[in-house]
Amino acid sequence: MTWHANIGKFLSKRSPFASSTPPMPRQYKRKVGLGVIIRDSNGMVIATLSSPMVGPLSALETETKALETGLHFALDIGIRDAVFENDALEVINAVLGLATPSSSTQFIVDGIHQQACMFRSCCFTHNKRQGNVLAHMLAQYSKSLASYVAWVESCPSHIEQACAQDFDVASIV
Repeated sequence: MTWHANIGKFLSKRSPFASSTPPMPRQYKRKVGLGVIIRDSNGMVIATLSSPMVGPLSALETETKALETGLHFALDIGIRDAVFENDALEVINAVLGLATPSSSTQFIVDGIHQQACMFRSCCFTHNKRQGNVLAHMLAQYSKSLASYVAWVESCPSHIEQACAQDFDVASIV
């Protein structure tokens, strides 16, 4: 059975006065939210993850980190055959070797390659942002969290209706 993981991120600017460590000059801290949805081959949600991060990450770095987090989460819950989807084409192309990763994401892409070797089968595809709505909802939710939260064999209550609607649309296609 192949599992599909939708990976998303949410960025929001964060005041440099909101934490005890001010940003470096010309940098700012922002809260970055990562969202992961793992579905079975029938499109049913089997696990989700919301994970906050704070740091001076670019959108590209955040998308790359979200993909890496998705691989790690899938391995943690025992998934060994997976299709990973991400809405950042530049990230997917870098992971597939179709483009050279930026210097700021090279280390993360290397980590993705190392984790990918731990799967029996693993592939990476690009999907449009419209296909990643639930992952982005989870990423946005993570802004309110102090640490990551994972749900296994359930859909979080705050996106349960969206999960059901998304599943209905997926089963029609």
